[in-house]
Amino acid sequence: MPDEFQDAWVTLRVYESLFDAQLVRAELETCEIDVQVADEFTIGVNWQWRNLLGGVRLQVRGSQWEEADGVLRAEREEQGAPEESPRFCFECGSANTHWFFRRRGAVLTWLVLGFPIFRVASKQVCGDCGYTWRV
Repeated sequence: MPDEFQDAWVTLRVYESLFDAQLVRAELETCEIDVQVADEFTIGVNWQWRNLLGGVRLQVRGSQWEEADGVLRAEREEQGAPEESPRFCFECGSANTHWFFRRRGAVLTWLVLGFPIFRVASKQVCGDCGYTWRV
């Protein structure tokens, strides 16, 4: 990993609820891993915004990503939970993929109707090459 990304915050996992993200955050902090929940206070005050912001994102330093991922995988294996199968990019083969949320439509409906209408995510985007595909 290049030196300029060692101290940058990178997303480790995306959660549906702030509570779930904070539980995992506490677990990682006990392992002395720098961790933060992106937009924590915005989502805490107005939970409807979590979809608009791309979910509840748990972030760690780039230099600690592998260690944090290993802690979460070990916890998952210890509990006997089935391992999530990562979706790989069809273009470059990377596992760094995430769901694509169309924010523009939600913001426009929020301005017109007074409340946002979120569409269900049916696309994924590769974080490395930017390729987008329907699921």
